[in-house]
Amino acid sequence: MQKASVLQFLLIFTLLPISLFVGCSEETETPKVAAQLLQLTALRVGTSDLLLNPDIPQPTNKKIILGFSSPIDVAIPSASITLVEVDAAPVALIFSFLDDNKTISLSYVGSLK
Repeated sequence: MQKASVLQFLLIFTLLPISLFVGCSEETETPKVAAQLLQLTALRVGTSDLLLNPDIPQPTNKKIILGFSSPIDVAIPSASITLVEVDAAPVALIFSFLDDNKTISLSYVGSLK
């Protein structure tokens, strides 16, 4: 055997058992279950259900209702939900929380364009 081949052979058979030993260490903690995903359960404009009928025209003078599978932190929606007009002008929103913070009611002044 050549010198390089012997060195490669020794490295492979020295590192392989070490990597198997480290990789097969016994787990002391139980695997963590993934956090429950937050799901959108309702999306309505007035009484019109957008989840069931996303393609029909929606009223522009009704509240927007968002329902979730779990309670949400009331600080998050005002920082992450925005509504803009067709011309990209922002719409001022008023957030109301219902159903133990599982439902958000969005209202705005006037009607949308």
